[in-house]
Amino acid sequence: MPQRITVWHLEAIIACINRAMNTPTEPYALGADGRHRAQVGAYHLSSAYGGYCLHQIVNDGGGVRDVFSCGHVPARDLANRMHAFRAGVDSARSA
Repeated sequence: MPQRITVWHLEAIIACINRAMNTPTEPYALGADGRHRAQVGAYHLSSAYGGYCLHQIVNDGGGVRDVFSCGHVPARDLANRMHAFRAGVDSARSA
């Protein structure tokens, strides 16, 4: 029986992606003025409608893009997509 994919699993994959892409590990950081600031480039998990989506912050205002353009999908589907994405990054770096 396949292992259940949890939010913990998804977050772990995202942490690997952020390290591989050399992007911030947290989507928001506390600025010197005490306000949270978007970390441009950071990948993070979005959840809605019973599914999950990989987002990347694209501007200082916190705007995001759906990395796979698939919307919110079941956890296993997103995990498979993220593993493929990570494999592609690793492959490109070794070439």
